[in-house]
Amino acid sequence: MLNRDELSKITKIKGNDKYYVSCFLNVDPVTNAKGDYAIHIKNMLKRAYESQGKDIRKKIKPDMEKIEAYFFSNRRNLKKGLAILSCSEADYWEEFHLSVNIKNDVIVDKTPYIKPLINIIDKHRQYAVMLIDKESARLFTVHLGEIAEYRELFTENVPGKHKKGGWFSLAEKSFERHIDYHVNLHIKDAVRQLEQMLSSGDISRLLLGGAEEAVTKTKGFLSRPISEKVIGHFSMQISASMQEVLAKAEPLLEKYEQAEKDAMVDELLTRTSKKESAVKNMSRLKKMRWLMNCLRGHQRKKALCSVSTMSFQPFRKEG
Repeated sequence: MLNRDELSKITKIKGNDKYYVSCFLNVDPVTNAKGDYAIHIKNMLKRAYESQGKDIRKKIKPDMEKIEAYFFSNRRNLKKGLAILSCSEADYWEEFHLSVNIKNDVIVDKTPYIKPLINIIDKHRQYAVMLIDKESARLFTVHLGEIAEYRELFTENVPGKHKKGGWFSLAEKSFERHIDYHVNLHIKDAVRQLEQMLSSGDISRLLLGGAEEAVTKTKGFLSRPISEKVIGHFSMQISASMQEVLAKAEPLLEKYEQAEKDAMVDELLTRTSKKESAVKNMSRLKKMRWLMNCLRGHQRKKALCSVSTMSFQPFRKEG
């Protein structure tokens, strides 16, 4: 799974006299309805190979052949984007099957070229999903359309269901308080694990899922900074598969991202409207100043004309 830690390791690679081939290919079936990417990768690799000098071509030829062979033998495993970093001389190979699009490119250099991957990381947010019930909790990360399980927590000795009612609606009040006590301890522990997960700052938003009663209780134990990250919740069995969790979470994440985009557009339109209004007001103000200057100029001109047309009597000396 593509993440910052993986890219950080790659940035430390120094090729010295070795050359790396970095290949990026858009394999989205929506934009490649006829499988055009098969033609693209052949042409891209050929152009990149022929653009190098003789000595470099000799070094990278095995990589070109290996990348092409890998692509055609793994076409069924492709998602939307494919990134391959290869250096046969250094016995290095890294592949990333991406659930997002990437621009076609092939780069030959003395270090792996990962700028397109960094751009993808920066562009797409990472989310957390927490599933919880009365005795178990599971934490997931969702990023670039993929899900990974971060941690699973099971709290032992939480009292089970009572014969007279559910674990949140027991007939015997003392036993109900006993269960609530243990459930609260479990939720507090799960929240501490969640706080540790979010402490890196890489995860921007959070979804809560699981048993409805447990989700409601969990919200009450969240600190204010974490509560502000919660963007939705859903009901789901704690034993659900990762793909089931992803299928439930993705529509909520897409809805949130769309609402955020709409808000940004509205803000931009508001700013533009205010700017246009300010420009119009400035234009009116300039016109008013121009008219005032014209009036002042006209008045000065009129005054000068009046002075020039005045008749003066000659001065006569007395006596």
